[in-house]
Amino acid sequence: MRERFQLKKFYRISDYQNSNVSEFPHLVSLGYDEILAKQVQGNDVTLSLLAHLDGTKSLGEICDILSKAHKISEAEIFLQVRALIDAGLLLPEHKSELLSTEEIIRYDRHLLFYSIFTENPIWHQEKLAKATVAILGVGGIGSWVAYNLACCGVGRLILIDSDFIETSNLTRQILYGPSDVGKSKIEVAVNRLRNFNPFINVIGIEKKIQNYGDLDEILPEIDFAGIDFIIQSADKPEKIHFWLDEFAYRRKISYAFAGYIEILGVVGPIVIPDKTSCLMCAEAKIHDFENADLKAIQDRFQAPSFGPINSIVSSFVVLETIKLLLGMEESQLLNQRLTYNFLKNQIDYEPYPKNPNCTQCGRKND
Repeated sequence: MRERFQLKKFYRISDYQNSNVSEFPHLVSLGYDEILAKQVQGNDVTLSLLAHLDGTKSLGEICDILSKAHKISEAEIFLQVRALIDAGLLLPEHKSELLSTEEIIRYDRHLLFYSIFTENPIWHQEKLAKATVAILGVGGIGSWVAYNLACCGVGRLILIDSDFIETSNLTRQILYGPSDVGKSKIEVAVNRLRNFNPFINVIGIEKKIQNYGDLDEILPEIDFAGIDFIIQSADKPEKIHFWLDEFAYRRKISYAFAGYIEILGVVGPIVIPDKTSCLMCAEAKIHDFENADLKAIQDRFQAPSFGPINSIVSSFVVLETIKLLLGMEESQLLNQRLTYNFLKNQIDYEPYPKNPNCTQCGRKND
């Protein structure tokens, strides 16, 4: 009787006369989306019940009000409440031993979003609070990734970068401002995220990754066994994708890549060791130039970057990360990557099939 429920707030309500059934003269339609919309047959008690199910009153209090106003028994009211619960229209009161009241208020709209998929959205928020995501590179994409993950309440973020903030970064790197130019990206990003969301733990590792061994050297500083997911957004050195591919695959940590190629935003593939293809499956070749002039030209390479594309790509990879962490729907980025064409506003998928002869994840290595 002390339980509190509320009608899911995202439901808009319409009332139609249900003349075919005299006992239930109202046909209440909740929501418009063809997947989420519900219809409930009811009477005046049903409408009053829905009005009082706002989360501020216990079921006992609602029963007292309705039984006096409509001369109806508690048992009949409970039957209607049970029907609404079974129809997936009601949410229980948010209670958590892990999250504070302030956190529950902070994530209120996200909890409402999760309620589309679950009857107890607080569990989803608790899962995120227990999760750890590492971000390799906190520049044009990585800064947005870190910001979005902090918005979602991912409990521990590990940021890895060695760069200093430049004026040219300010067009697309969300965590930095003009007064930060010349400062360490890691130092500024960590402080900004901690201030933005004091309920999460943000760890910064200021280290330049120049070879595979540099990733191994980070191990004493971080408990990699506790990392749930890695997002790679650094674009230099050119082989860094393959170093991370080998590093994370050996440690059975799932990971994803996010970046851009001229007018294309690129997300994925997501690699789940022992389940999906890995980056080595594609057997991509990276040129090691011996000619000094060719090497000098290659070293000057700088990918063009555009702020809106950065934010779009980061949103895509964070959405897929959240889905994976929460065990929602299987990602569309397993064994393929997403490309977003800025000019055509078009999304395509490029296959990354598993290679049975792959030196890293092929059958001969099983």
